[in-house]
Amino acid sequence: RPRPSAASKELSRSLPAPKFTPKNVFDHCRSGVLCNVGFVFNTLLYFQRDDLLKDRVAVEMKRYFGSDFKRIGHAGRVARYAERIGRGEKGNLGVILTTAYLHDIGIKNAEQKYNSTAPKYQHLEGPPVAREILTKLGAKEPMIDEVCEIVSHHHHPRSTDTVNFRSVYDADMIVNLEEKNKEKPIPPEKIARIIDKAFLTDTGRETARSMLLGIKPSQ
Repeated sequence: RPRPSAASKELSRSLPAPKFTPKNVFDHCRSGVLCNVGFVFNTLLYFQRDDLLKDRVAVEMKRYFGSDFKRIGHAGRVARYAERIGRGEKGNLGVILTTAYLHDIGIKNAEQKYNSTAPKYQHLEGPPVAREILTKLGAKEPMIDEVCEIVSHHHHPRSTDTVNFRSVYDADMIVNLEEKNKEKPIPPEKIARIIDKAFLTDTGRETARSMLLGIKPSQ
């Protein structure tokens, strides 16, 4: 087999690396960019790590909250909406779903230490617990940092927030409105105003209108 020349090596270094995804890795193999079965397997395994991680995070969240089924149910519903919104907004679903499961993880310590569920205490107590759980599960440091950053201010959006933050924020807003509406019905016009003014993503607004007002998205 002929060895690549110095010129070809230099050219390969100067070209951008192909961006592999679970959908295109086989296309790259067929086109001759890569044809190593082990590489394909490891690439797919790499992309599956986040999916596997978020499932394990869900288990750890349930274990942490124990018999607090209200909080477990809330986190699960936020995760379902966050996945829908994250797909529509093309966010990182691994980060989005992991954060959705852990976004209120600080509420338990907030109640125990401060006898309060106020956002400022959740924001203070949540990141250390989230970091401990994710470190235990072997998550990568950049993901841990991003998840903890979102948890640390998940009630208070900033102008610099990522699509991952915005997806979780809108999902949490939908679930909070559902819960409040169940306790005491909210006039539809008020819900509509909240959706228009407070939501951060187009998919979030579309999902909220569908779930809270029965307005189906236009085709």
